[in-house]
Amino acid sequence: GNLVRPKGVTVDSDGNVYVVESYYDNLLVFSPRGEFLLPIGGTGTAPSPLQYFFLSIGFCMLTQVHRNADAMGIEMAGATAKITGRLGRTGSIEDGTASNGVTGVEIEVDIDTSADPDTVRELVRRSEAMCYVAQTVRNPVDTVLSASLKGQKLD
Repeated sequence: GNLVRPKGVTVDSDGNVYVVESYYDNLLVFSPRGEFLLPIGGTGTAPSPLQYFFLSIGFCMLTQVHRNADAMGIEMAGATAKITGRLGRTGSIEDGTASNGVTGVEIEVDIDTSADPDTVRELVRRSEAMCYVAQTVRNPVDTVLSASLKGQKLD
């Protein structure tokens, strides 16, 4: 079938393709050959935007672990990442003072390999250094927000 309003795409280290499809509020998973594997979520059941945010850290880290393992000549049987986020909220929606934020992130990477611990530490160090998402969380960048109303930019 056709995708309706796809909003984002990522690929894992095995080549599986993940498509965020906004019309049905779900995540679609395809094989490296483009075969549909499964939907995750659905209208009213899709992961929250925060879950997608934390998933992006895991996808990025695992992509870089596999990329760096290849470059370093490390044979791996597999790798997993567990991402834990701590959230904070202040203020009130009713009076317009609400503010949400991530107060901390823990990234746990488990690598199945016969490589020695020092080599695995270096693999993880290099992988985190190359993960755009982890680096953006670790080293926040200036962000510019603009808004428009019916195509007219608001000041």
